[in-house]
Amino acid sequence: MGSGLRSSLQALADSGTEFIVVGDIAAALQGAPLAGFDLSVVARRPAPATNAGMIRVLPSAGRGRTYDDLLSESTVVELDSGLSLRVVSLETVITLKEERASLADLAALPTLRATLAEIRRLQSSSTTSE
Repeated sequence: MGSGLRSSLQALADSGTEFIVVGDIAAALQGAPLAGFDLSVVARRPAPATNAGMIRVLPSAGRGRTYDDLLSESTVVELDSGLSLRVVSLETVITLKEERASLADLAALPTLRATLAEIRRLQSSSTTSE
């Protein structure tokens, strides 16, 4: 993740806004090799006036899923910069893209599904080898 994206996320976090990262960045943080970098977040409440830079701050994602709806489908990811982000699962990224169904979202689905299958395969082989 580039320093511009990182600093935009840091500014949003510093504003006290509770948010969950959704979309391409959420997928990339979980290993998906996506070329596009859609940095969208769903905020618990409307974000206060802050320079969110490249971030799209949304009230909901997919078919109206709010922060509270997505909370149980998310986990905290630590970036190397020390910033902690709440990020939806890769399964949820796929579901949200299916629900939104834009051309860009539909084009990303094969890559996301392949990434998820590979992650599951690796997890399965690591648990059988223990």
